[in-house]
Amino acid sequence: MASTSNQELVFTYSQQGIPIFVGQDFELWNVLMRTVFVSHELWDVIDEGYIAHTQEEVAAFTNAQKKEHKENKTKDAKALSFMHQGVSRSILPRITSAKTANEAWQILKNQFGGHEKVITIKLQNLWRDFDNLGMKDSENVQDFLSRVLTVINQIRGYGDTLEEKKIIEKVLRCLPVKFEHIVAAIEESKDLSKLSLDELMGSLEAHEKRMNRFSTQTLEQAFQGKMNVSQKAKDSPQEKKNISAQRASQGRGRGRFQNSNTRGQGRGGRGNSSSRFKNQDSDSYCRICRRNGHDTQSCWNRCKRCRNTNHSKKDGWFQDEDETKEANFFEKNEADQLDDGAAKVDAKIYRSLVGSLIYLTNTRPDIVYSVSLISRFMHEPSKLHYAAAKRILRYLQGTRKLGIKYVKEKENKLVGYTDSDWAGSLDDRKSTSGYIFCLGSKIISWVSKKQKTVSLSSAEAEYIAATDAACEAVWLRRILSDVEQKQEAPTTIFCDNNSTIAMTKNPVFHARTKHIELRHHFIRDLVSDKKIQLKFINTNEQLADDFTKAVSSGKIEQLRNHVRIT
Repeated sequence: MASTSNQELVFTYSQQGIPIFVGQDFELWNVLMRTVFVSHELWDVIDEGYIAHTQEEVAAFTNAQKKEHKENKTKDAKALSFMHQGVSRSILPRITSAKTANEAWQILKNQFGGHEKVITIKLQNLWRDFDNLGMKDSENVQDFLSRVLTVINQIRGYGDTLEEKKIIEKVLRCLPVKFEHIVAAIEESKDLSKLSLDELMGSLEAHEKRMNRFSTQTLEQAFQGKMNVSQKAKDSPQEKKNISAQRASQGRGRGRFQNSNTRGQGRGGRGNSSSRFKNQDSDSYCRICRRNGHDTQSCWNRCKRCRNTNHSKKDGWFQDEDETKEANFFEKNEADQLDDGAAKVDAKIYRSLVGSLIYLTNTRPDIVYSVSLISRFMHEPSKLHYAAAKRILRYLQGTRKLGIKYVKEKENKLVGYTDSDWAGSLDDRKSTSGYIFCLGSKIISWVSKKQKTVSLSSAEAEYIAATDAACEAVWLRRILSDVEQKQEAPTTIFCDNNSTIAMTKNPVFHARTKHIELRHHFIRDLVSDKKIQLKFINTNEQLADDFTKAVSSGKIEQLRNHVRIT
């Protein structure tokens, strides 16, 4: 018995090409078997039946009648043999008692096809499915028409008729708004009563390919910052060249630079962008992006510096003298708000991508803040949010070998860092809390989340973040005590706000803190019981900055070195 590996097929086939029925999709198997019987001239035996005669009756036949009787008997035996080969071993015992092919066919039809009442109910359900058919916005024409034909074939398999004109009208009604001009053109130019379903399918698929060709765009370009030094009219051509060369060697940022053959010091930096469109109109083919119009050497996805496809000739990172540029996945005020003015994308795909990134944050603390930020827009994402998520994937692609390294140490002191970004959310002006805890030099806990209340000052935002970190510290102290690693000394939590530290120690600040929710004052009891102590730390040494806001590349390297992300 031969079977096919294509999972889209419903049946397996025998060596004679007969579909094998296993108890499901009887209507489709019925159509396939009917075709087999007709091709072997056996359908009349199945449909009309074969009448068996005794030997005495056969002896009284004429020679022509005997020949016809012998042919009918052979056809019936052949049809019954096809029936035996066309069912699985679990179905075969049901028809072994049948003496003729017609009898076996009726047994299967009654048991799996149903009686007239059952068929009537199934037809009602199929007609309801036909009326409720509709093309989704994310669905292509081929998949939609396949669903339509599946329902139509099932209706016809049960004996109902369906005019092709009605099918065509239904398909045209179910198309989304983007096909409205195509529907109007088809209805005006063609007679629907003479139009076949095959012609309609071909016309819709051709129009869909044409629309996709004009609407395709690259999402990676959504966050490109642009800088064109040639816009300064007062500079001479020689000055432009000098400025471009200087910025290519010292500047850091994303941008286009012209008339320069100098490479930058940072990631993907290089000059000589004058030939960026040299082969755009040619017939060459690029092996990197698999598109026509340019060759592989001039592809913008190819980095000549590191041979990586993550950055381009017109988009480069350069080493800045003061290193103040933010090494983050987002442009400011673009991807960190809900109503950014960009087109919306499929929320299901976006949620699936963000869910996978959230899973990765269990082992990658360096992407916690970025994933936390894009997870705020899962109910209504835009192209900017989707492009930001893709940039996180590009960052992970380039840092696949990074991981947290845990080494054995003699001292296992629990230390925490807490920080907040006051009113960082542009939608509701809520702050972002972030904290990490290390056991010695090993990071064991990290969190980045939006606060539930709106803070009136930066000190209040830091106070709420410190309370969340203190609750986490109490939980960690109890776990360490259970594993015989009890922390005798108070757990130190470093904070870069002196006002917050003062509010946890001195009740004189009651007038400034009485509006804060009561649950956030839990840290005062912990400080008075000497379970927690808050200490000031310089902002430049604050490791929790990475979990609340966009930071420089130096801060990211500082976090990696401190918590052993290598």
